[in-house]
Amino acid sequence: MDLLYHLQNLWMAVVLGVVLLILSTQWDSTTHEEPTLMQRTLRLSAWLLICIGGAAWWIGVSGYLAVVVLVVIGTIVFGFAMQRYRSVENRGLVSVVLSGMEKGISPIVSVVAYRQEATGLQERKAGRFARALGAGMPLGAASKAAGVDMPAEALMALEIGRTLGNVDEINRYAKKFSRDETTNYGNFDFFLGSLVTLIVIAIFQVVCLTFLKIKIAPTMAQILQDFGLYEDAMNSAWGWTSSSVVLIMCGLYVMIPIACFLAFLMVLVQMGWLTELPWGLRWVHGPVNECRLLNVLSVVVAAELPLQRSLDVMRKQFPASRIRSITHGTYLQLKQGGDWIDALRTSRVVSTGEAALIRSAQEAGNLAWALKEVSVGKRRRHMQRMAPITKVVLPVLVVLAAFPVITAAVSMFLPIIDLITTLSLA
Repeated sequence: MDLLYHLQNLWMAVVLGVVLLILSTQWDSTTHEEPTLMQRTLRLSAWLLICIGGAAWWIGVSGYLAVVVLVVIGTIVFGFAMQRYRSVENRGLVSVVLSGMEKGISPIVSVVAYRQEATGLQERKAGRFARALGAGMPLGAASKAAGVDMPAEALMALEIGRTLGNVDEINRYAKKFSRDETTNYGNFDFFLGSLVTLIVIAIFQVVCLTFLKIKIAPTMAQILQDFGLYEDAMNSAWGWTSSSVVLIMCGLYVMIPIACFLAFLMVLVQMGWLTELPWGLRWVHGPVNECRLLNVLSVVVAAELPLQRSLDVMRKQFPASRIRSITHGTYLQLKQGGDWIDALRTSRVVSTGEAALIRSAQEAGNLAWALKEVSVGKRRRHMQRMAPITKVVLPVLVVLAAFPVITAAVSMFLPIIDLITTLSLA
């Protein structure tokens, strides 16, 4: 208990950290130059004081169970940071390979040069990539074997170029898809962050309710029995709270694993181990794979490659199985003399209005531009629809998640008020 008391006093470190942060901000605004080592050290010290002091104060107030929550939060934050860092490294490797191909440099030479500058895990990954390419594997198969995540558009464009020819023109287009903004998952990051926030709040709920049930409730019951108020308290809000806390905790025990599983699926999609979420959850990332198909088709049209043969390649090798099925149907309809634009509309890759736009652009000779613009528009509309909904739903869910704990705490203190009133009148 003495340790918890001393930890509570570390709130003064938070105040000191805030003061240092204000001073460092003022210093940066007056110099208008690159931050010096002293300025960076001051800012880092301020944030360390804020984080360490805040965490210590929280542990001192909440007890040792708060350590579990801090470990969970720290693990999540570390995982997100490492995932971001590895994604940046991965994009760097892909950009080096595609840029080299655009200049006529062999992918093996580019990967070996990158490996000489890389360290740690990225060096080993580049080594596996170089060995796979040296063994004669195609770029797509080599990247998959080495664990290098290449954008689906770039992968399919390169495979189509290798199969059908016109490699130089295809490489120029494939390089554009190595940038993150052309292959992102819309509001996927925001949804994942919101889900992790709810998981952390739910775990904190479990900690608080467990503490109330194990520590506070038995002590309260003993005090009320000593003063002869136990029966009255059980018939009031406290009695209802005692039974409802058990139901709430059972619900949390069911909800937390489900939420963790959904977050795990989202992480797998972001890391490239899954091409998309299962049916019923695809609204989270929106029509990303449909947009990728349209992007590849725009490259095929711009490079003047045979559409039917390109669809034949895509139906066999496109990363997403659902898109492989769609391109298979489109290929068969085109082979039988049908209209491939109608096939895309029937498969809900494009809407009726988008199909009309693509058909008009085809007649005007701007088909590649239209396919790319339809892809960009579909993704932009998804983000515009989902962002307001998420920003409204998340605060509501946070309030609903906190309501059981607030209700339990208030109901626990109502008998104390009655006890104080009885003793004051005695």
